[in-house]
Amino acid sequence: MNVGGRERTRKDFEDVCHRAGLSLTSVTPLTEAAPFSPSRPWPTDRRG
Repeated sequence: MNVGGRERTRKDFEDVCHRAGLSLTSVTPLTEAAPFSPSRPWPTDRRG
């Protein structure tokens, strides 16, 4: 089932996370139906 999302590259996820004040910690390939990329807040000194 596709609910309107789009395929993203690692760079896409890094950019999205950075705009939200997060850093991407890893990208774990899963089945096409269940992608997931954990993230965490940027350390205070890395926020731009």
